[in-house]
Amino acid sequence: MKRILVFILSFLMLFSAVACKKPNSGANNNNQNQTNIERPTGKYILENGVTEYKIVVPSNKNESEKLATEELVALFFEATGVTLSVISDDGLTHNSANKFLSVGRTSLLESSGIEIDDNSKGVNCFQITTLDDTVYFIGGADNGVLYAVYEFLFRTLNFEQFSYDCYSLDKSVTDLELMEYDVVVSPDIPLYCAFTGYMGRDLGICLRMKAMRYYGDTRGTSPGGRNAHNTCYYIDPNIYNNPDLPETYHPEWFSGAGYSRMQMQLCYTAHGDNESLDLLVNTFAEVLKEQIKNQPDRYLWYITHMDNTICCTCETCNEYAEKYQCNTAQYIQFMNRIDDIIMDWFKNDEEGKRCWREDFAMGISFYEAYTDAPATYNEETGEYEPMDESVKLNPSMFASYAPIHANFLVPIDHPKNATYYNILKKITAVVENLCVWWYSTDFHGYMYPYDVFSSMQRSYQVLYEHGLKIMVDETQNGNYGGMTGWHMLSSYLSAQYAWDVYADQETLIDRFFKGYFLDAADEMRAFFENYRSFSELQKNGLCPGIGGIMYSIDNANYWPKAVLDEWETYVIVALEKIEKYKEINPEKYDMLYKHISMERLSIDYCYLKYYKANLGSKFEEVRDRFVADFRLNQVERWYEGDYYLETFASGLYTE
Repeated sequence: MKRILVFILSFLMLFSAVACKKPNSGANNNNQNQTNIERPTGKYILENGVTEYKIVVPSNKNESEKLATEELVALFFEATGVTLSVISDDGLTHNSANKFLSVGRTSLLESSGIEIDDNSKGVNCFQITTLDDTVYFIGGADNGVLYAVYEFLFRTLNFEQFSYDCYSLDKSVTDLELMEYDVVVSPDIPLYCAFTGYMGRDLGICLRMKAMRYYGDTRGTSPGGRNAHNTCYYIDPNIYNNPDLPETYHPEWFSGAGYSRMQMQLCYTAHGDNESLDLLVNTFAEVLKEQIKNQPDRYLWYITHMDNTICCTCETCNEYAEKYQCNTAQYIQFMNRIDDIIMDWFKNDEEGKRCWREDFAMGISFYEAYTDAPATYNEETGEYEPMDESVKLNPSMFASYAPIHANFLVPIDHPKNATYYNILKKITAVVENLCVWWYSTDFHGYMYPYDVFSSMQRSYQVLYEHGLKIMVDETQNGNYGGMTGWHMLSSYLSAQYAWDVYADQETLIDRFFKGYFLDAADEMRAFFENYRSFSELQKNGLCPGIGGIMYSIDNANYWPKAVLDEWETYVIVALEKIEKYKEINPEKYDMLYKHISMERLSIDYCYLKYYKANLGSKFEEVRDRFVADFRLNQVERWYEGDYYLETFASGLYTE
């Protein structure tokens, strides 16, 4: 029992960051989960371009401590021209005469007497403490110590990553004052998983943006490599729904006929056959054990139904649906049984004990036909309650809510989202650890702007207030180079809100525009604000149905040429502002041209789709620059799936 108790305590500690809220005036964010003391000491880490400081690392440093050290050395050198020496902590103890930057769990820290704050012990939490003349960077599991270093670099050298090719950093620094730090930070969303194409291709950039992790490298996978929508990969219909294999033939395990996983779901009651259901549960658990054994580096296991809109409608499942007013009761009960088996395996089986890791957790998904939850409203308390104890998800598990049909241009608690807001409250009545799969793009219109800027933060706040523990915000994950239509900004904001859902949005937007567009910041901000005003007109008049992620906005009436012409004027002036860099700093010019032209892609796409006849002799110019720009920015798709801009462009040359 001890191991299982340790697991539960560990899982709860993983998500303990939201327990304590403290006001602060932090430089990097306004996160209330932190202590923020920063006082000048009158001493210097760097003075007149000279430093006595060295970096101290554990002799057995882990990967996070290693990367944190490398980043500290590299960025400090880029800002100051000074290379910090790195030494091992072997034989070292804290001394008031030391001048060290201590990274991670060093012997210096162990001998210092520094109290490690509980709020810095969770996943990705961190602490920065100055004692005498030494600065200590202390971090919780995963990447806490790395984020401590990034926070220090933000506060001292203005380091901040805005996208895959752009960050701010002071240069030619000759003096750097030693500050007395007592800083403790824990994210509002303990585990935020970035799901944009460009973050997914480069974990280093993802971490620099403090987006914590790309979702794919945390998740265990089923046979066939699926980390979600995978139940029919654990129980393969080619084996178990095949009448040519009578020894394994169990059609009662499935909701559909044939072998197509994508057109089937499991039947979580085995059509009412309890003996067969027991066999299904045990078979599933054995397959899962094999996957766990083969993937010791993965700790989140999403066991989620297939990505379609169907569910089983056998007589028994229909009885469940009528009793619990949803399709998820039997799914929860089924997965609780799987979890019980896996927990017992970890506890009592020698092989299972070797596979145990404290951060292991399984999750299910409230999505499509399985979106609703088996909870009922109590008029007396004004709260939702589980319909019975059997439909409460095990507290060691988590559940992902994916309100895919919501309107994402208004907050989740907006009247337009009343259905999905009530479902959220029902889910949190039966689930202790909430994960949310969010959406911040129109999947049928990658090339268009999508104004989540009036809704995203409020939605994050509501989700946080309902106990959000894990967040995946999916945007244009199919575009691996970059995204047009202000999606680069929305991905930056999303990562920031994971740390502080109450951060000042205008401050963040201002930082982004100044860091990402530099000299062209004012013009591009004006363009952005003009678009936001226009989006209000879209929502309230031109296309009041806009907001769903599958809503078609391929309509010339939604994108008037006069509006596009006005937006183009901002781009023209922005490009004029950076022209000087062509000669004096070509590298900077190329970066800024990419950033500006990436936003121009939306304009040119609309020109070419709706107004070719109106462009006259300008058509070829717009076409050629559009093609050059999407290739330059590696914006590959105009729609989710295999809808490539190269195909769209080829039609422009053959007409």
